[in-house]
Amino acid sequence: MVSRGIATADVDGDGRLDFALANQWGDSFFFHNEAPNPGAFLGLHLILPVDTTQLIGVIARAGHPGKDTPGRPAIGAVAPVTLPDGRKLVAQVDGGSGHSGRRAPEIHLGLGDVPKGTPLATELKWRDADGKARATTLTLQPGWHTIRLGRNASDVARIP
Repeated sequence: MVSRGIATADVDGDGRLDFALANQWGDSFFFHNEAPNPGAFLGLHLILPVDTTQLIGVIARAGHPGKDTPGRPAIGAVAPVTLPDGRKLVAQVDGGSGHSGRRAPEIHLGLGDVPKGTPLATELKWRDADGKARATTLTLQPGWHTIRLGRNASDVARIP
C-alpha cells in the first residue's frame, strides 16, 4: 500500500488512541484500538471561548465538551504535567502539522501505571483571543477533561 495520510484520535472516548490511514490508490483503513490493559492517560480538550466578552476565568470539567462548554480548539496551548515520581510530560494542542498528517486538536498523554484518582499538577499556558499570554495550574486526575481558557487565569470554576 502507498499511504498518503494518517490521522490519530481517541474516536470513542475510551482513552486509547485510534488511527486512520488514507491510501493513495486504494481504500482507506480505520484501526480501532482495543488494547485490553492500556494504562492510565490524561486527555485535555483545551478550548477558547467563541464569545470572548462573556468568559473571564477558566472553566474546568471532567469529560468531553458539551453544550455548556462551547468553544474552539486552543491551538498553541501547552500543558506540562508533573507525574507523582517527579517526571514531566509536555504536550501542545496543534491539530496536526505537515502536508498529510492530522490528529485531533486535543492533548493525550500516556501515564502508564499511574493509579486512577492520582492528583496531577497540570500547568496550562495559552494565548487568549487578544494574543496575551496566560497561564494557570490545575490539579487533575487521569481521564478526559474539558477546560475552557479565558482571560483571567486566576479565576478557575469547576463544573461537576
